[in-house]
Amino acid sequence: MKILDKFKNSLKRPQTDDFSAAEETPEPRRNTLEDLWVSLCDDPNQEEVLPELLTACQAKGGPAAVRAALEELILEQGSWLPQLYLARILLEEKNIGQARDLYQRVLARPESLDYELFTVSADLGKFGYAEEIPGLVANLYDVSSHNIYIGLNLLQAYRDTLQPDAGMALLTNIRRYDNPEIHAYLGDFAKAFADMKKKSLLGETGGITGAGDAAEKLAKEQPAAESVPSVKLPRALWVDVPLWRHEYPSVDDLLPKTDGKKRVGVYMYADTAAYEPERTLPEDDAVPPDLSVSLPICIGERLLFTTHLAPIVLFPVNRRKGPYAAMFEPDISSLFGLCAQESLDYIVTGTIALDGDVYRTRTWILDKSKQSARIVAKDLPLAKFGDAFNELIEEIMLLFYDKRYTRPIGRTELFTFTHPLPELVLPQLQGTRALLYQYLVRQNECDASILPNEKFVLDMFAYLCDVDNTNQMYFMALFSAMKNGKHSGSKLYLANRAALFRFADKNRYAPCVKALMPELNELLADA
Repeated sequence: MKILDKFKNSLKRPQTDDFSAAEETPEPRRNTLEDLWVSLCDDPNQEEVLPELLTACQAKGGPAAVRAALEELILEQGSWLPQLYLARILLEEKNIGQARDLYQRVLARPESLDYELFTVSADLGKFGYAEEIPGLVANLYDVSSHNIYIGLNLLQAYRDTLQPDAGMALLTNIRRYDNPEIHAYLGDFAKAFADMKKKSLLGETGGITGAGDAAEKLAKEQPAAESVPSVKLPRALWVDVPLWRHEYPSVDDLLPKTDGKKRVGVYMYADTAAYEPERTLPEDDAVPPDLSVSLPICIGERLLFTTHLAPIVLFPVNRRKGPYAAMFEPDISSLFGLCAQESLDYIVTGTIALDGDVYRTRTWILDKSKQSARIVAKDLPLAKFGDAFNELIEEIMLLFYDKRYTRPIGRTELFTFTHPLPELVLPQLQGTRALLYQYLVRQNECDASILPNEKFVLDMFAYLCDVDNTNQMYFMALFSAMKNGKHSGSKLYLANRAALFRFADKNRYAPCVKALMPELNELLADA
């Protein structure tokens, strides 16, 4: 019997004629799983209730229960929101065929398609299926009545799939409804389409193929676009934080829930000094390429545990080299374009560079709804790096804290999050970067050649656990690194069992230790 069949059967009222007084004045219903299911059977498209049900299903039965719930809800009369959720799961599985079928069913409805078109265009773009967007969205999108960001997603799809004619035609329509909210990066699209068109008129040898005048005229017809310098950000891989959260569902259930919360994208920082020919790097310290990778993860983790927001860390990835970023600071228009492309409410990114014995950082924080941008500039001297780094993170967080709350609001009673000690900041950053590289290889996004030295990673987290022996984040990192080593067939992890045992023994009542007890015993018992 399916798990949801059990839920349904539990709702059936026993046949009896004996009605008590309590039945005449029933107690107020609590928001149980059964309540959520009944509510969604009546109306399966409730945007507030559906995520809550799926969270409860995940906690009780994992991904299989979530999928079972969605597959049953899509059978309800008038259902369309569960289809969108299920299609997102299918896109994660790279099953574009079934996802497309669900989208076609949803978009065939005669009702308003504003939310549906936005979700379809955003999710397809996010998971790398931009070529599907025009066929599903273009004929249904009405610039005069639909959300303007649907149009921007469609423009991005035309840009990604090199369709300048269709892109320029849509851009002309959108410009009839131009407003300050979108004006800044319409010019970016115009320039991109003009450049594509111009290149299409060039021959293979670089000469004009008889249409040089037309290409020159086309470029002159876009004066506004030429005045907006822009660098298109490469499409990035989504990474949830902490990096190990989806590997251990029993611990994932202890972390703050992000369903329905505003989304903050933390994009990989750029190393603006990466290509300086005379550059010298310190041997023992984290260098900017390390920090450009580990700093976004640290920001994402702090957002998860101390704000009412849903952080998503974004990394452009090269299969042979791992995460990579440009050497220059992105412009405002490309950042707001990324917000629209990835359906983000905020975006955080910036630059970092080594200048002598000081790391110079600039962090951009963009708010899509307010169309505002803030910059946090901070120098991190090597002599006091840990203290300066913690101050930088706190300055960034101040712009996100809800002033109605006087303390961090993560589910600290279940999984305690603590700020790193200044002397442990650099080891933590180096270990965080190593965990990311292991994650990318496990996800088959990168080749195994990028893997860091396994012994270095294990010893790093064992050291962190021994120095800060109540920090659950360090414990989970060490546990994850040891499990990774075991799964790869290595025996190096055996040397770190003592550090793992010391932490688990001291913190035996910590929720994460209790949740992992069977796996801990297995790992500690390995010969």
